[in-house]
Amino acid sequence: MAPLLKEEGVKPGELLRDIVTTLAFPGNVFQGKDSQTCVAASIETIMAKTDPAEFARLATDLLWEGTAT
Repeated sequence: MAPLLKEEGVKPGELLRDIVTTLAFPGNVFQGKDSQTCVAASIETIMAKTDPAEFARLATDLLWEGTAT
């Protein structure tokens, strides 16, 4: 697991569940109220809808390695 996520107390199982949920319901991605993450939420939604395999690969790389290419 990525060291920063581990330091923050993030649980891998919860993140993996979130990845699966996003893939199952990409329209439910929520950027948060009064948030500056509109672009990130839009990209997440589009990728989950149009290229779910790549979305899953990137998300799991970020989870385990802390980086993705």
